[in-house]
Amino acid sequence: MTFDEIFSTVSQLAEQNRVALSSAGDTSADLHITGESGGIIGAAIKNGVPSITKGSVGSPEATVAISADDFASLLAGKLNPMLAVMTGRIKVSGNYAKLMGLIKGLKG
Repeated sequence: MTFDEIFSTVSQLAEQNRVALSSAGDTSADLHITGESGGIIGAAIKNGVPSITKGSVGSPEATVAISADDFASLLAGKLNPMLAVMTGRIKVSGNYAKLMGLIKGLKG
């Protein structure tokens, strides 16, 4: 997947799951896509309104780093997220609780 494809996918997930995201509370996170197709996607919820942007949200409460290939595998259900974190394929820093609320909201 290219960075633009990943951005489009995350944006679509946010739009499809707008109601679930609105209940996650105010939070923000940066998704760092590493490798050749790299870039940063910012995700924020403020006053119940989710927004997805190209670039950092500024001072994210959590940060996730993952390669474009691993992100594609994660979306396809071929990569176990817990195992990927434990083996370093996904790196997470910051407020895990806020991040999990955001991820749960994106899943619907």
